[in-house]
Amino acid sequence: MEIERIFKKGDRIFSIVDGWGIIESDNGNVFKLYVIFDSGVEKDFMWNGTESEFDCNSLLSFTEYTFQGFSQQKELKLPERGQLCLVRTYNTDWVLQFFFDYSDEMFLTQDSNGETYKWNLLKRITVLD
Repeated sequence: MEIERIFKKGDRIFSIVDGWGIIESDNGNVFKLYVIFDSGVEKDFMWNGTESEFDCNSLLSFTEYTFQGFSQQKELKLPERGQLCLVRTYNTDWVLQFFFDYSDEMFLTQDSNGETYKWNLLKRITVLD
C-alpha cells in the first residue's frame, strides 16, 4: 500500500505527544521520517505522519492542535506585491518576475505594462544591496 507523502526534510511540525520539532531526514526503510523534537526526543514516523503503516491517525501537524482541529496543510507564505521572485510553469525555465497575487492555486505576476502572467511554481528570493 502506497503511503501519501505529506511531510519532508526541514519541515517544522507539531506532535500532540512531543510538541514542536524538525524533520531531520525523510528516507529510510520502514519509517521514512526522522524527527528531532525541541524537547530532545527523537522519533521515526511514516511519510504521512503516523507511527506505523497500521495506524489510521497521524500524530504530526504543521500547526498546534486546538479545539477547532489541526492542519496538515503548509501555510503559504507569499511575497509582498511588487517583490521580485522566481517563477515557472512545470515545463519552462525559472523567470525573474514581480509578484502580483495568488489565485486559483496559481502565482500571478505583472510586468511594467500591466500584463498579468500565471505560474505553477514560485521561489522567494532575497535581493542584497
